Amino acid sequence: MGYAESTFRIACSFFVLLLLTRLMGKTEISQLNVFTFITAITIGNIASSLLHR
Repeated sequence: MGYAESTFRIACSFFVLLLLTRLMGKTEISQLNVFTFITAITIGNIASSLLHR
């Protein structure tokens, strides 16, 4: 995988996550419990490991 493709994937992922965060709103994010937060971090970690294969 070249630098251009990696950069494109990272940029797309960033903007999708930014959009989802804006759609959820700040109050919903602050109301997440610990289990949901850890699950979201884990899913992000799995997604990032798939991008770097």
